[in-house]
Amino acid sequence: MIIRSVYWPISAKTKRYTYTCYYQYGYAVKLIKTFDRSSLSGTLYTIFQYIRGMRFCTFFFCLFSALIFNLNAFAGTVIPEPADTSSPVRAINPGSLIYSGPEYAKVYTSASGSPFFRDQAINGRVDYYQNRYENIPILYDIESDLVIFHEPVNKIRISLVNEKVSGFMIDGHHFIALKDATGFRGFYETLYQGQRQVLTKWLKILTRTGAEEGKYVTYSKNFIQEGNTLLQVSNKQELFRYFGKNKKKMQQYYQEQHLNFKKDPAHTIASLVAFAEQNGY
Repeated sequence: MIIRSVYWPISAKTKRYTYTCYYQYGYAVKLIKTFDRSSLSGTLYTIFQYIRGMRFCTFFFCLFSALIFNLNAFAGTVIPEPADTSSPVRAINPGSLIYSGPEYAKVYTSASGSPFFRDQAINGRVDYYQNRYENIPILYDIESDLVIFHEPVNKIRISLVNEKVSGFMIDGHHFIALKDATGFRGFYETLYQGQRQVLTKWLKILTRTGAEEGKYVTYSKNFIQEGNTLLQVSNKQELFRYFGKNKKKMQQYYQEQHLNFKKDPAHTIASLVAFAEQNGY
């Protein structure tokens, strides 16, 4: 009665059609909610039998509406996550492969700082078992070289299997897993990626002097990867020698750009490698 007084008079024909749609919607809801409890063949047969005596388009309109408003019917259904080399984005559910790994249980000693890249778990991205998981809370234990999934519901920490992690992103820093014939070699931050790659290996060690409280110290090593060769660059002389006959051109660019290897070695290496590739060196 309220609808009629606000909008327009409803004809008898419109009433019959409305009641029919309402009935079909209710049936579609019931069908959606019982889908996981019936076989596919049984469900298809039920649909066939039902649409025989009604309008085909009307039924599927109702079925679509019921699906949109009753997505919870599929809650709790575990969907297998097959390996995929394209790293498709996966949502987290209790059956996700992101739960594959031992619980992270590290014994801490009294010390300032932490063994982590960032002290608190922050949302990041992980490529794990050839699946991509985005906006999940993670930690990177630099000392042990482990990526940790901070499970948000039960508040447990899960160590991801290194050999199954191909890369991750945390706080704007992109890391890749280096592997060779012997297996996992470690996680390295990528600073430049072209024909060559510029990589940084982050490390943390716990230092202690006498009875004083320990302290975590962070340091890094920088590398240029060309093919299967990984060259560590420790000073600017090594960097210039790497470019061989183009050494003087690279020294000139170094001066023009006011680069400083001592203050920022990673940025300096990445800048020179990028310049070299732009000029075909």
